[in-house]
Amino acid sequence: MTRRRKNAADPKKIEEDKIVGKVTEENRLKRWASVLHTEDGSRVLREILEGCYMYMSAFTGNSATFYNNGMEDMGKNIINTITKVYEVGGISREHLAAFLITRIEQEEETDKLDIGRKHPSGDYLDFFDDYEVS
Repeated sequence: MTRRRKNAADPKKIEEDKIVGKVTEENRLKRWASVLHTEDGSRVLREILEGCYMYMSAFTGNSATFYNNGMEDMGKNIINTITKVYEVGGISREHLAAFLITRIEQEEETDKLDIGRKHPSGDYLDFFDDYEVS
């Protein structure tokens, strides 16, 4: 069985790779948009960004700064992807602005009021639903 070598300079192959790459990127951005359209998905992304030193200084005064800077770069990549989702129309300008300015501490205050909020399934959530009383 003989394997044919691929010619990286073949114009047909280059065009096919562009199409596959474009479809793959579009699908990736659609997945991000579906996460951003849910309140829980947005909160999880904000938690990740909080851990990436996006809202505080990464500087420590010692070698941990380099690690923190790497974490910050990951946070910047996430923000960059979210901005791309906005640019292709996956989320509205208002949604993007709300996502970028909302801080986790502000959300934690509203989490205390979540008792009785309505779940997407239509059921009301109750703090005690997860606990059995004996």
